[in-house]
Amino acid sequence: MSRKKRIGFWMKDGKAKRINVSKIQDILMTKYQTELVNMNTACKDDLPLVDVMFHKMADLIFGAQQGKSSDIHELNRFVKYFNTHTDMRVFDPLPNIKIVLDRVSMMDAITRPAFLHVRLPPGRGN
Repeated sequence: MSRKKRIGFWMKDGKAKRINVSKIQDILMTKYQTELVNMNTACKDDLPLVDVMFHKMADLIFGAQQGKSSDIHELNRFVKYFNTHTDMRVFDPLPNIKIVLDRVSMMDAITRPAFLHVRLPPGRGN
């Protein structure tokens, strides 16, 4: 029998409680191993090896962008972990979250998607 895929959840304790990660783990446990990574206490050497990582990093990225040293440290740990485990799949890759946090980029992406090119008749629009 092949090993169960491991799914990791990396988020702050409060966020894990709000989205009820324990219930999600209960649902997944028949087919997958799950691991809640405790961001507050995990050391770099005891982070689990997982196949798929779900995370809630928007608050952390925002704090890091604002210069909050604990968030910078935690974000760097996650990036290092991700770069070390290149075969791991990450839901919501960090570059995507950074775009959403950048309101100008987000509005540009919404109003002018890269895959859509609108041609206006001469004299209409810019």
